[in-house]
Amino acid sequence: MTKRAQRDKAWVKKIAIFLVGGVFVFCFIFLRSGEIDAITEVKFNEKAGNQLRELADRVVVLKEKRKLIVMRADKVLRIFNIALGRYAKGHKFQEGDARTPEGSYILDKKLRDSQFYRAIRISYPNETDIARARASGVNPGGKIMIHGLPNQKSEEDVGHPYIDWTQGCIAVTNREMRALWSIIEPGIPIEIHP
Repeated sequence: MTKRAQRDKAWVKKIAIFLVGGVFVFCFIFLRSGEIDAITEVKFNEKAGNQLRELADRVVVLKEKRKLIVMRADKVLRIFNIALGRYAKGHKFQEGDARTPEGSYILDKKLRDSQFYRAIRISYPNETDIARARASGVNPGGKIMIHGLPNQKSEEDVGHPYIDWTQGCIAVTNREMRALWSIIEPGIPIEIHP
């Protein structure tokens, strides 16, 4: 082999190594930039989600339609199908009547630990409820909540949302309870309509 052929062969080898190396570097940079873009996008979306998440300023319940509507000003944020107390018609009158109250209340406390998957307490009874019960010589009851499913039970086990299965509370699925939990802070009003 001539010297020129050897030089050409050496150059071809160098060019081939350079090109293969360049392809590897290009692929690494390209793939890595996609990873960085994906990580940046996830972090941005998480941050934006936390900043842009709209918190509710009131909740409206339509008992007859079995709907819980979460609102901010006049904007509907979410609508949930609900189950109510077993005897859903009419206002709660006394402890043990398995009715869901009607009227204006406050969502006053979040409870992680209960016999249900999370709960948000409703400020029942209010002064009117207490006076009405006192005049009739009965206990108005209490412990009315918006809550998820009973611990260790499924939607099918309780017939949710097709059967009113609570003792006067407002029930949603566990997934819906997580959504409510994220957009409701204690202190907002709840209006429960017939």
